[in-house]
Amino acid sequence: MYRYQLFQLKELIPAYRVIFSPTVLKQKLKFYQENRNEFELVVFPKSNNEILLVEGYDLYFTLINTLKDTDVLCKVGDYTSEVEAYFATLRELLHQRNGRWAIKMNLFTMLTNTFHQDIKEIAKSLGIPQEKVSNYLLHPDIPPNIKIKACKYETARLANKIASSRLDSRFKHILFEFVTYPPKHRLRISDRALEICNYLINNNKDNLYFLSNEDVKSLIIRYCLEFKNSLNEEFRRDVLALKKGWTG
Repeated sequence: MYRYQLFQLKELIPAYRVIFSPTVLKQKLKFYQENRNEFELVVFPKSNNEILLVEGYDLYFTLINTLKDTDVLCKVGDYTSEVEAYFATLRELLHQRNGRWAIKMNLFTMLTNTFHQDIKEIAKSLGIPQEKVSNYLLHPDIPPNIKIKACKYETARLANKIASSRLDSRFKHILFEFVTYPPKHRLRISDRALEICNYLINNNKDNLYFLSNEDVKSLIIRYCLEFKNSLNEEFRRDVLALKKGWTG
């Protein structure tokens, strides 16, 4: 049987923050007022007497920005530990929407760095594949805007490969752009294309330093991303030439 307790909104400590535009805030407030019995705030009293907000984040940020001094009846979650409460917060976030990539990354990082949970434990607790967990754990050298898109388009593994490679930082930052494209986009990098990039850049870096970033980028597109097309054209040309030699 769940226990309910009355708290002031400003007593609750959220694990992350959400900002709504005035228009969205007005719409959400109207929606929650019309459906007040279908949504609730779930909290977890921490050992330091702080009240952690676990679930109901959209409702909370709607109320805190419109009715800040309101007292609310909250469900006190029966979590056995603080880390279990954070798992519940992340689980709600993953189930609700595809956005808020930076928030998800921060929560996954908190679970690994603060609570020392490994990928296998996180995947089991959240009921998701380990590959999905890895998609939110990115190398610290990757720029924040790249991290968000890598999470969104599930290219984190490739972004991490680039970040941990021995390439000069300048070339890494050029390559990072190619992990920011959705599936099937012609500029989205693949494992094979990244291998070719590493090989060509490492073997020609002394000359590449003299080129602009745009020139380097165009070479990557031509020789690494579009290599299949160019190889096919060259192969076809040679086949036709050999065929002509046989047929006269």
